[in-house]
Amino acid sequence: MQDALLNASRGLKQEQAIKGRSDEAILELERRLTEQLADYQFGIIQGDETDTFDSLYTWHVQSMDNKAAYLAGNPDWAMSLGLSTYGNMLASAVYLPEEDKMFIAAQGGSSFLNGKKLQSVSKSTIVDLIGTQAPPANGLYEVTNSLTRGICNVASGSYASCIADKEDPVAALILKGVGGKEKKEGEKFVYAL
Repeated sequence: MQDALLNASRGLKQEQAIKGRSDEAILELERRLTEQLADYQFGIIQGDETDTFDSLYTWHVQSMDNKAAYLAGNPDWAMSLGLSTYGNMLASAVYLPEEDKMFIAAQGGSSFLNGKKLQSVSKSTIVDLIGTQAPPANGLYEVTNSLTRGICNVASGSYASCIADKEDPVAALILKGVGGKEKKEGEKFVYAL
């Protein structure tokens, strides 16, 4: 999984050198990533699709979370790849190319950042966010343009939490690997330690 993301990222950089930050470069990234997964006879879910497959295993491919940031030259974007079986995420990899950070996790295991085990951040200073209905007035929730990147920043201790209108099961597995939680509150999804 890590290799697939790294190879696709290298292809993006090559395409970017030729065409600049463009939709064509993004399409090449998606093509390379999908091509690397084609050898496995699994279903593939692209981006925010919510399709399910009857196959035992399914790839969850987010070739680029927050394309607008990439096109604008902003580092707030991520690439992710997950493998699930009947809706249960088994393994996840998230790559933040602008920062050269690779997060990985496996169901029931720990999470890693660039090969080093992520440590749980002390919860003593964090209010029980999972039980709240709305973001607290003190701004403890960190809302980012790239949900995937935001969740990984919670897992690594950079943010206390983030909230979003959608779920991200690939990045959520990385958060769970450090003891974090994902919970739906009304129409929002809250990710916190």
